[in-house]
Amino acid sequence: MPKKINLLDIARGNKLTLEDMMTGYIDLLEVAVKKQHQKLEAPWMGNSHGAILLHLYLVGEMTMTEVAERVKRRGSTVTVLVKKLKYYGYIKTRKDSQDRRIMHLSLTGKGIEHCENMEEFLVDVHCNLIEGISNEEILASIKLITKLSGNLLEYMDKD
Repeated sequence: MPKKINLLDIARGNKLTLEDMMTGYIDLLEVAVKKQHQKLEAPWMGNSHGAILLHLYLVGEMTMTEVAERVKRRGSTVTVLVKKLKYYGYIKTRKDSQDRRIMHLSLTGKGIEHCENMEEFLVDVHCNLIEGISNEEILASIKLITKLSGNLLEYMDKD
């Protein structure tokens, strides 16, 4: 179970880093996504499987190499992930007609349905996430995240 952020610790003055807060949020979101995969009868599905499905859903047919680049995984890793997705009927593959070494991937009807269900789930999660938060607080959060991202990029460019 992910580390839960304890507001009492914050009130008592115990240090809680931004990293702790972001990690806690991401961990909780991953647990929610995993529960949704279980509801959709895909308890075996991990984040990397979901990332492949998402990219195919958003972009359409892609080669194995293109998928690997988008999900930032090695080709051999994507091959294993794709085999499992194909085995469970979420994607289909076809060899390129001109270069038999190139494999094209696309979603099946089951894969599209899964992505549509996950999209609906994530919209619902995000709507509930911002419930009770004012527009000003949302804008302030966006500004903060933008500033943090900019600071991180500047730090990385110091070399």
